[in-house]
Amino acid sequence: MGRKENLKRMKKLREQKQLRQASEANQKEMNSIAEEAMGVLQKKLSPFHPMRRNTGSIKYSDVLSSFVRPYLDESFNFNETQGLFFAGSAAWNMAITKQVSGEDEFEKALKLAKEQLQRDHDIRILEELIARKLKDFAHFKIIFTDVVLTETEKPYTYGVSVAVTPLK
Repeated sequence: MGRKENLKRMKKLREQKQLRQASEANQKEMNSIAEEAMGVLQKKLSPFHPMRRNTGSIKYSDVLSSFVRPYLDESFNFNETQGLFFAGSAAWNMAITKQVSGEDEFEKALKLAKEQLQRDHDIRILEELIARKLKDFAHFKIIFTDVVLTETEKPYTYGVSVAVTPLK
């Protein structure tokens, strides 16, 4: 390899590193938004709707996976995929907030989430996920209180575990 090719390669690697670092920072923000949204809803609803182990026929981990599936192609590693699942659960819970607490509480939560997100792309995904929940998943009356993604031995496959609180 000549000097010119090495410089191009170094520039490309530097750009990839910057993109990866920006993505990781953004995932941390998405995770904190998801955790905050889950915490607020859990505090608000836990006295009335205790968490129970799912013994029914619906696997809520599959529901969440289906919910975020259109965006999985945009995540390229475990951290991004985990961030997407956290963002999906946060968007889901924000949509539930709109149904349970009304438009005012929903708008406050949405404004807070938008302030914490830095990229327009992430805000767009959050808004699309909320709209998707209200349109396609409205019949599920649950709150995601915990989401755990685990790596499996197969590449690009992950195990998803969720804890939910049902609403009546």
